[in-house]
Amino acid sequence: MNRSDLEKLCKDELIDIILTLQDQIQVLMLKIVDLETRLNLNSKNSSKPPSSDIWKRPKQQQRPKTNKKQGAQKRHKGHGLKITQQPNQTIQHKPTTCKHCKTNLTQHSGTQTDTRYKIDIQIQTQLTQHNQITTTCPNCQTINPAAFPQDLTSTIQYGEGVKAISTLLTHYTMVSYDKTQKILNDVFDIPISTGTIVNHVCEFAEKAQPILNEIPLKLQEEAVLHFDETSTSVNTKLHWLHTSSSEEATYITVHPKRGQVGTDDNWSAQRVFGCGCS
Repeated sequence: MNRSDLEKLCKDELIDIILTLQDQIQVLMLKIVDLETRLNLNSKNSSKPPSSDIWKRPKQQQRPKTNKKQGAQKRHKGHGLKITQQPNQTIQHKPTTCKHCKTNLTQHSGTQTDTRYKIDIQIQTQLTQHNQITTTCPNCQTINPAAFPQDLTSTIQYGEGVKAISTLLTHYTMVSYDKTQKILNDVFDIPISTGTIVNHVCEFAEKAQPILNEIPLKLQEEAVLHFDETSTSVNTKLHWLHTSSSEEATYITVHPKRGQVGTDDNWSAQRVFGCGCS
């Protein structure tokens, strides 16, 4: 509808159109307010988990222009890769034929003009066979079987390295038990079940208990602590990891609720373990 069409309408018709537009504008304004509210929600002002926050790159202040060239300046000390150990092997690369006259150069010594290094990882699974030797005493005919190492308790078992990698992947790098099993099987060629990986983690937890009891004592002696939380899943249900930490120690607990309730539970657990109670 253009201006000429509006001029032909009577007063009552114009009023009806204006009232209809007002209602539509009000509905649109309410929708805009709702969308802006949703857009501004984050883990700090709502129950949304921190993982859902949209990270925004802070605006960088523009540097004042100078006459310097781009890149590293003269006399700038580089900070690239450095060799921290002796090479495991050295390979000599010599030309075999003159690129100009095709003379055979294999019997001629050359001069080393450049050196390059390659840092790589060699993945090798070690299988150790332990043979028990039994000897019969020539004097009294007593049969003397040799003793196996104390940690060798079954016919086939996993070593400390496998147990350490299992715990490292599942609890330090937060890889799932299923993916950890696949990594050990596909990369290291170690057949292992997820149940065995769980047993390795439980064994580590028992050995780490003395250190776990020391962490609350260290935190309770600090003048300033940092508290934080992040979401996690426990049996497909939303839970929260609550942390209290200083520069030297971190204590983590799991709680079904976030906020003050979970933080208080974390601190209460510290006081229980810190005093030596169970």
